[in-house]
Amino acid sequence: MEQPRPKASLLRNSVRIVAELLVVFFGAYAAFTLSNSNNDKKDTKDRIKFYQNFLSEMVILGERTHDLKREVSGYISNYEDSLNAGLKPPLKVHNNWTFTLNLFVTKAVFDDAYFSKVGKGDYLVSVDMGTSLIRSIEVELNNYRDNCQQLLYFSKYDNDRFYENGELLPEFRWYLNDLKRIDSLLARLIVAIEEGAVPSTQELIRLEER
Repeated sequence: MEQPRPKASLLRNSVRIVAELLVVFFGAYAAFTLSNSNNDKKDTKDRIKFYQNFLSEMVILGERTHDLKREVSGYISNYEDSLNAGLKPPLKVHNNWTFTLNLFVTKAVFDDAYFSKVGKGDYLVSVDMGTSLIRSIEVELNNYRDNCQQLLYFSKYDNDRFYENGELLPEFRWYLNDLKRIDSLLARLIVAIEEGAVPSTQELIRLEER
């Protein structure tokens, strides 16, 4: 008749099995934790790199906006001074005034699938408002330039036809009014960059680097 297995032997086997299971469990848990930790570190590094590049481009965009606003504001001021002096300043097309966005990281902001991984909460809302303003300036400038070309590019340019009693005729007042609107949009973008995008991005970088 088969002898029963000693209780001590059964206990040792049970302990060995449990120990092996614990080794497997903790090994898998450690690997999982390490993987998550590495992924978290990589995600943090990716966000910091994105924010730093975005910050650099915001600085460039701010400088570009300042330069364009100086030109537009200066032209408006000189034009109105000439009108006030009783002159009829010639209308211009201003082909050199452009605002095409050629900043690669900033363009990535428009890719929701990517930016949702690095942007957070209010920052996404802020960036969305900023990019809407950038688009508005680009569209307004393009439309203004097109309207000027249609108005001014003809064989016999007669500057007097645009004026009456020392001011632009009603049908041509868009020439100055639209320019003032563009100037206002540029001013708003400068504030959005210098008081919103730049300090907000700097704060995000600081928080990520903790």
